[in-house]
Amino acid sequence: MKRHWHLIIILLIAGLLAISVGLTRNRWWIKTNTPKVFFNGEEMPNSELFVSIDGDYLLDVKKGNENLGAYTILKKEKIVGLTSPNELVRLPLCYFIWTYPIPVSPIGTQAAYLTAKVEFEKQSVAFTVPINEDTPRDTNTIKVEFYGR
Repeated sequence: MKRHWHLIIILLIAGLLAISVGLTRNRWWIKTNTPKVFFNGEEMPNSELFVSIDGDYLLDVKKGNENLGAYTILKKEKIVGLTSPNELVRLPLCYFIWTYPIPVSPIGTQAAYLTAKVEFEKQSVAFTVPINEDTPRDTNTIKVEFYGR
């Protein structure tokens, strides 16, 4: 027994890790192949797409090195919303989200909620995002093509 205590500790740690991941499985978002993302008609090739175990998406829109926002796309509910950066922990091939995102509107204001437009199609989603809270009717358009998802 004295010789195998290292093995027992390794098995205990592996078991605790497996239980932890299992209990938080709906908070892990795994990186998928990058979709085509368009911001006001311009392709954003640095953008990244992550998928949850439930089939929802987290879209990280980037223009060069500039981050334009992380958007949660709930396909079943047909909802798109801005995800708070405070909720996200970036790891090499995935994101971990502290709380499951329930987006209310693209930027969290009632005016934005009333003017935002979301169009879901079989292979894509397009939505508008107010440029700023003061002028919610001035919008940017983001379109994501999912490559047969």
